[in-house]
Amino acid sequence: MISFDFEYYRPDDIKEAAEVYAQLQKDGKNPLYFSGGTEVITMARKGTLKFDALIDLKNIKEMNGYREDEDGIYFGANMTLNEAAEAKVFPFIGEVVRTIGDHTIRNRITLGGNICGRLPYREALLPFLLYDAQVYIAGINGKKALPLNEAFNKRLSLSAGEFVVGFKVAGKFKNSKYQSIRKVRTSEIDYPLLHIASIKDEEGIKIAVSGLCAFPFRSYELEKYVNGTPNTVEIINNVYRFIPASVKEDNLATAEYRKALFEMSLEKILEKWGEVK
Repeated sequence: MISFDFEYYRPDDIKEAAEVYAQLQKDGKNPLYFSGGTEVITMARKGTLKFDALIDLKNIKEMNGYREDEDGIYFGANMTLNEAAEAKVFPFIGEVVRTIGDHTIRNRITLGGNICGRLPYREALLPFLLYDAQVYIAGINGKKALPLNEAFNKRLSLSAGEFVVGFKVAGKFKNSKYQSIRKVRTSEIDYPLLHIASIKDEEGIKIAVSGLCAFPFRSYELEKYVNGTPNTVEIINNVYRFIPASVKEDNLATAEYRKALFEMSLEKILEKWGEVK
């Protein structure tokens, strides 16, 4: 149970949501957007997150479901992980999000909530980084589209009052070959010690990683090195030159153990790509 009082709003469109946020902030209150609410509710119950008002985005039609047009496929930020997996429009997205939590929790976690969340893993982000997705962001000044790989740096860059509306992936990526490796400590529903995702297309091998550092990432420098270096052993020996932060150490695993998992997993992925024509 949440131990403090707060106001609750459920706007019907983007404009109303942004206006409610702006007014609450003007009144000196601390508002928070939410949709699935998994992290928000858990952290509020633990006392690690406080707010004066919740703005529920579930009624905003533009944020729900997915749709396809000649430019690609749009995924609403309110789609639950199960909805994204069952849509089957991009099998790799389904493969990645299906590993997050169990079936029950995936009915509550949304794409936007996972990608914008406070936890360091944010695994749903990985295929969207690899697919060079566009992210649609809304606020008091309207809606804008940005390349996700530019908008994301350790976390998604959102100004006060902004929220994610959805993501769009170009149709050309439908035919990309893909693979992923996820390592956990005990149960499959645990947080990942490591999750490495990769696709291969006409531009070469692309790699995104969660669990290794304090944030998920895609390293263009690593990809350039991998695609220009035929020797897998050489790649593994030099890989940490291209990792954007120190390897994480916590109560789940030491940094050395994570490094070992990363090196073995990367080697497996590169070996498999070597077999794919």
